[in-house]
Amino acid sequence: MALRNYVENVVLQEYRNYVANHPEFCRCSRCRDDLLALTLNRLPGHYVTSEEGSIRADAEVQVNRQLRVDVVKAMYEAASIVQAHPHHGPDQRGTG
Repeated sequence: MALRNYVENVVLQEYRNYVANHPEFCRCSRCRDDLLALTLNRLPGHYVTSEEGSIRADAEVQVNRQLRVDVVKAMYEAASIVQAHPHHGPDQRGTG
């Protein structure tokens, strides 16, 4: 098994929730990647290297409410930055 950061799973889940509830947020690949990178950079990683560690981390992350709160907070802060300073051109704004 490869090295894996399980916080990424939570961030990706919360990204889907965020864009579902914020249709004004650009969904182009550049804005998505900027939002995900900024969010992940604001959070501590939770890395695993084995299948056993993966199972434990997944269970822990799923019940850790504080982690979800931290992810949502970091994502809203990151979204504010990305929306204020998008790196795509005006013709690259996406919805997908």
